[in-house]
Amino acid sequence: MGNSISFLKLIIRRLGFQTFRHAGVFFGAMVASGVLIGALVVGDSVRLSLGRLAFLRLGSIEWILSSDDRLFRGALASELSRETRRHAAAVLSLPAVATAGEGATRANRVQLLGVDSEFWRLAPVPGPSPSLPEDGIALNQTLAAQLKVRIGDPVVLRVHKPSALSRDSLLSKSEDASVALRLRVSAIVGEESLGQFSLVAGQVPAMNAFVPVEFLRQKMESPGMANLLLVAKDSNAPGHSNISSSDGLRTALSKCWKLEDGQMSLRSGSGGTVDLRTSRVFLDSPTESAAINSVSGSVSIL
Repeated sequence: MGNSISFLKLIIRRLGFQTFRHAGVFFGAMVASGVLIGALVVGDSVRLSLGRLAFLRLGSIEWILSSDDRLFRGALASELSRETRRHAAAVLSLPAVATAGEGATRANRVQLLGVDSEFWRLAPVPGPSPSLPEDGIALNQTLAAQLKVRIGDPVVLRVHKPSALSRDSLLSKSEDASVALRLRVSAIVGEESLGQFSLVAGQVPAMNAFVPVEFLRQKMESPGMANLLLVAKDSNAPGHSNISSSDGLRTALSKCWKLEDGQMSLRSGSGGTVDLRTSRVFLDSPTESAAINSVSGSVSIL
């Protein structure tokens, strides 16, 4: 019994002698565990935040065709929707500068979107499209806050018109290069209604303005045209989709694509020939090569 007590005292004294050393190891393990757990929590939080941000920017959109300053038929969206049995929307997207309060507030990098009811069906939380009169415009919350405007206030947008040539080209016309639109704010679009729609990945919120697409086409002198094609996920399709990959989409798009979608046309030439022309003045090299290789005896005119 005495030996047992002496051994227990020895253990207790040993632990007491090594207290600071064991305490250091213990607290070091606690700190390391806290750092690892915190990193995992922060990583999950960032991943969820970025996922939500992407969801708010794109909604139910899965595929996008952007042609920038090149215009295609807006009817291409409905034709592709019938071919793929997926919901599709055609948008006319143009850069703009917005001012309000007689120039007191200004926003430079504004994305002006000409949309219709099909666009709003792609929202993260689908709902009724904003009711816009002929002189009405809808702003997202970020742009409304930047301009310090509310519903009913006037805003002025300076919009660059689509051009067949680069603005830096000597052949490009400098006059009538932009149009000023004086509109009245009719709605403020929330982020869950696709107000934060953007194709740019980043932390900076988009500044979007929305007008009826037919109104914008008329002002830009581009009737029936668009430069952004949005295709929804299968869940938004009227029926089961028959495409499941980008290759399937390209195949479906090739069936709907027409010369007008590339801003080209065929005209009868002299001596029974047929000319391939473009409203963009110059044919791109890939287009020229494809045209020459498709028909034997083809030659370049210019």
